[in-house]
Amino acid sequence: MISDEVAQVLPLRVIEYAITSPFFNVFGQDWSLAINCDWSLNRGDARLAGWEDEEFEVVIAALRGRSIVEIRIGEDLRDPVIRFDDGTELVVRADTHLDPWVLRAEGLSVVLVGAGPVADAPPPGPTF
Repeated sequence: MISDEVAQVLPLRVIEYAITSPFFNVFGQDWSLAINCDWSLNRGDARLAGWEDEEFEVVIAALRGRSIVEIRIGEDLRDPVIRFDDGTELVVRADTHLDPWVLRAEGLSVVLVGAGPVADAPPPGPTF
């Protein structure tokens, strides 16, 4: 199972981040996570920031030095929840198949690319 394989590469320590508003990457030694879709950072019941917030860079910067300790993910790779060692959770919501999130890490046998509901998209081609 994907979730078991992902658990084997944890924890992943965040060394740096890069922002291309409203999306971002966090990365460390031999791994990277790109979030190119809707997201929010939460701690408990409190929402810290999300992709629509103007000043979310402060919250992303606070991830530097933190470690990813858990990734809850299904086999369909939709909408993972990524938990950091301080209890912050990154909730990812790819709303279409064009908005991916991508996790690369040494020790994973594949690059994980999660997208929105491809099966729910209309089939390509003309409609009459």
